[in-house]
Amino acid sequence: MSNCYGLVFNIQRFSIHDGPGIRTTVFLNGCPLRCPWCSNPESNSGKPEVFYNPQRCLGCGYCAHICPKNAVNAETFTKERIDRSLCDGCGKCVEGCPSAALSLKGKRMSVQEVIDEVLKDKPFYQTSGGGVTFSGGEPFVQHEFLLELAKLAKENELNTAIETAGHIAWKFMEPVLPYLDLIYFDFKHPDTETHRKYTGVGNELICDNLKKITALNKEIIVRIPLIPGFNSDEDALEKSACILKEIGVKTVEFLHYHTLGESKFDFLGKNYNYTSDDGDKAKRAKYALSIFEKAGIKTILDD
Repeated sequence: MSNCYGLVFNIQRFSIHDGPGIRTTVFLNGCPLRCPWCSNPESNSGKPEVFYNPQRCLGCGYCAHICPKNAVNAETFTKERIDRSLCDGCGKCVEGCPSAALSLKGKRMSVQEVIDEVLKDKPFYQTSGGGVTFSGGEPFVQHEFLLELAKLAKENELNTAIETAGHIAWKFMEPVLPYLDLIYFDFKHPDTETHRKYTGVGNELICDNLKKITALNKEIIVRIPLIPGFNSDEDALEKSACILKEIGVKTVEFLHYHTLGESKFDFLGKNYNYTSDDGDKAKRAKYALSIFEKAGIKTILDD
């Protein structure tokens, strides 16, 4: 069903960290988690979101004049300029902004439109062993759209990968898996209540889905972002290694903590509330690698 539609907030070409070779990463809106360190907070709501960059604003007031919901305050030039409770992401203000201070994150696209964009770089995939990676947000939130994307990608002989946090009903995940060559599966914390405190959801469903996928012998790499003050201490790392070893996970990739999403929170009129970085990412990574290697799990460090 190439006429099936979904919401896409970015298509990033020439990606080299989202799977083998040169890839195009398709970012889908929607996510059930609310991680305070999220690098793509514009995906969380599952609807188009307006970014407002006050440094580019000319103060012309056109956005307030054109907004059909009266969601823009022309007298305010801070991140509170847009009333998010009124804004429905229609994009009228973005279309009329002369300085690009406003931008819309989330575009309704058909499956065919997305794959046509991806296929522009097919020669690069063929020479590098690359392909397309579906990310988010949580791509499985738009499971029907994702399924059709994956099917059409395989019809076009593309290597397919996905980045998922795993918190989704199995009935929505299972139909997509046969069309995926590689699965990146996030594992954030071994304790379900700590997981719930920081992300808004427990980890029971995540662990259950990870067990099921691992049992299918799919190529899967578990990714652990090393978040200071959350999951990079000895206790959390040892418990994570124990759980993943028991599940049968063979490979874990560690990701350095970063604050690349901080400016995006500002553009969305929100506060970035996680800044406990101690600055010693190399030490954290070395410590994590030693614990997992001791447990007999192959490790990768994303640089």
